[in-house]
Amino acid sequence: MEHLLLDLLSKWPGRRATEALLEAKGFSLHRSWQQYMVDLCGPENEAVLHRYWDEYAAEYVGAAGRISPHHRTYPPQPTYRSAYLDELAAAATFAEGRYRNLAFPRCVYEYIRRMFTDRAFVDAERNKFESLKEPEIERFSISAEKITGKKRDIVPYVKEFSAARGFSQRGRTRFVKRIDPLLELEISVDTGGFPDLRAGLPLHFIIACTQDQPFIFRLSTFDLINSRLHQARKFQNGKSVCARGSRVGRSFRCAREFLLSRAVDERLIRQMIGSRGRDRQVRHVSARTQPSAIRRSCGRKRPL
Repeated sequence: MEHLLLDLLSKWPGRRATEALLEAKGFSLHRSWQQYMVDLCGPENEAVLHRYWDEYAAEYVGAAGRISPHHRTYPPQPTYRSAYLDELAAAATFAEGRYRNLAFPRCVYEYIRRMFTDRAFVDAERNKFESLKEPEIERFSISAEKITGKKRDIVPYVKEFSAARGFSQRGRTRFVKRIDPLLELEISVDTGGFPDLRAGLPLHFIIACTQDQPFIFRLSTFDLINSRLHQARKFQNGKSVCARGSRVGRSFRCAREFLLSRAVDERLIRQMIGSRGRDRQVRHVSARTQPSAIRRSCGRKRPL
């Protein structure tokens, strides 16, 4: 079965265009991470790293997150497959154990292996990146005085910030925005299971074609926030502050980042996936041309 949503996602203009939109909103942590990896791998590997990140993102988004680019798994229907990642996987005979022949540049493999084997290195990395988060925490922190440490406490915050961006509430924990007759966005709060907030926020962002449900592209907050570096938060003077050791409202300061950075306004979504170019070059497409491109992608039915 061919999915209309994958037609739409194939027009995503790429990682760098999306990063430029995030930077325009004031987010820069991803740049700090990238520069750190370039310094770690050496300037001679900078082009390798950026191509690796570009190709990984193109495969993952193009398949609605239903593949593992590292493992070279296949999507539910033919979508973009990177010959470059195939080459990386074939050349990864240097890797050991479960990482052998996975699509990693060698320096990235060495970094991941050290993260799993060197506790002192892990602690140093965590502390380093927690300190890099501080400027964004200060700029984007929001009042957390109503947080008691329960998942349900997140719902009023999501309602407030999503309503300002044109989302309407459906049920108790779902907030939906129709940005085109056939394209729908959703933010949902998962309040099931263990009731307390834990390492990650219980938020999901969903992109869907209304004629292609239940096939959707679901992302959680920590798909983009590095899961190795998340950490507990505590709240002082009604603001979220980074502080190790507290369980109350863990990782809540990511709520502001999620709502600002995860394509929750129409302009960002249209720029992210409105490009009509078939060669996946990073380019800006004006908002005037994007709705028709979305309709063509979402509304065209194909034979099974």
